[in-house]
Amino acid sequence: MKVYRIILISVSILAILSGCGSKEERLIKACQQGQYDTMITLLKEGVNKDFQTEKDGATCLMVAAGNGQTKIVEKMLALRADSMITDKKGNTAVEYATYYKHHEIATMITEYREKLRLEKIAEEERRKNMPINISIQTWVQYRKTYRDNKKTMTELQFDEWWKTYREDILSQYKGKKITTSGYIYEVDEGLLGGLNVKLDIDKDNSFSFSEITLFLDKSQKDEALKLKKGELLTFTGKLKHFDYMLGSMHIHFEDVTW
Repeated sequence: MKVYRIILISVSILAILSGCGSKEERLIKACQQGQYDTMITLLKEGVNKDFQTEKDGATCLMVAAGNGQTKIVEKMLALRADSMITDKKGNTAVEYATYYKHHEIATMITEYREKLRLEKIAEEERRKNMPINISIQTWVQYRKTYRDNKKTMTELQFDEWWKTYREDILSQYKGKKITTSGYIYEVDEGLLGGLNVKLDIDKDNSFSFSEITLFLDKSQKDEALKLKKGELLTFTGKLKHFDYMLGSMHIHFEDVTW
């Protein structure tokens, strides 16, 4: 492993740094010498914590790790310094700490990386399970597109278009949590055990929207049947079915909460 011997040439580096006024180079020097307060001051002034030297590509985290500056390393990691950056020979801060036998620092950085990896996985899982916000206007647009194409296409063209269009929507949203808001126009019990809810895009109910069927448990259904015309309803549920029937866009949701 070829690691720049930062410690061995530290005297010459500091001599060079002392002759220049670059804040970035001063930050490198502070991290190398363990000048914690100077480091904090420079970072507050906006100096890039991941700055790399032109000569060898070393970062503040690398020189701190290589020089055994535990407190500096801890702070840099707390500030989310990039521990995966490599210098011009392909070494990261872990290699710097390991080469100079600062094994506790090497372990610290390795554990930090693992923490970030787990956080990334958790964030991806959270995003995957986050409800998708679809406005009532979007559902209205789906119905408008349906009606417009029904008027202008031949029956064969329309059937092919609708099959593709519907499958595309279902491929995007079926089984996923969706949040929708709209004003109540009408609520009644469905024939298949669900609850038929007609939502409107405005409180005055000037545009009666097609049915959204919500599959609810009894307590939810009793509560939903009490909703009054013009009330704002925001619900979240998994899309089960999407189709156009009898002049209405029927959108079925299950596992509904509001």
